[in-house]
Amino acid sequence: AEDGIRDLRMSRGLGDVYKRQGYLEELRELCDEHGILLVCDEVMAGWGRTGRLFGWCHSDIVPDITTAAKGINGAFLPLGMVGVRDHVAEFCRKNPIQIGSTYNSHPVVLASAYAAVQYMIENEVVQHVAAMEPILAARLQRLVDNHPSVKQARCVGLFGGFDIQKNQRGDFIGKVAEPLSPAMLEFKAALLDKGLFTMLRGHMVYTNPPLIITEEQLHEGFDIIEECLPILDRAMDCLLYTSPSPRDMRRSR
Repeated sequence: AEDGIRDLRMSRGLGDVYKRQGYLEELRELCDEHGILLVCDEVMAGWGRTGRLFGWCHSDIVPDITTAAKGINGAFLPLGMVGVRDHVAEFCRKNPIQIGSTYNSHPVVLASAYAAVQYMIENEVVQHVAAMEPILAARLQRLVDNHPSVKQARCVGLFGGFDIQKNQRGDFIGKVAEPLSPAMLEFKAALLDKGLFTMLRGHMVYTNPPLIITEEQLHEGFDIIEECLPILDRAMDCLLYTSPSPRDMRRSR
């Protein structure tokens, strides 16, 4: 990178392919070799979502800079943060950056963050998320196994989702940058009618429940998804779906 900075987003709204084991370690080594700062964007993955405090905690690296936001306090009040290693902090102390923020260190917002983080620690929320991952993974795999419209699924912690295909060739039902297809709109409406809200984009269905969700609540949500998925199964180009080779959920690690 010409500017000496390499930005790594720990998630791209779950649309990315999970990095293979050792990827971050090799990237860290490459950055160190060429004097590049490694920045991990944890706005979506940070603060327990993946079953670790930050997404990069699943590896053996420490980034030079970490950014995070809504996960700190559940987005009840607007808050973002930047964490830096000692050598970056020391550089900034010796070379003051002439920028400011009107609401920097707002006391009410920081109080909400303190209370939220305190709750997470006292109630072992991150550990709870890690314990719920196998349950989420199993329910996602069940969608892949039982519904021809589900192309693939993935999760790490309580950070999951699945993709919808429109035919046996595996073509996605839509593009994330375009409006939802009629079938996806019908599916979304059916979910809402049954009391379940989640985000849909193009071919992507998000399964990112609250970090404090119980096993019973998680199963309840997936039962609703399974009730509604026949809408998308019927929307496939080929309604007579023959059994394909086994499709396994893309594993996070």
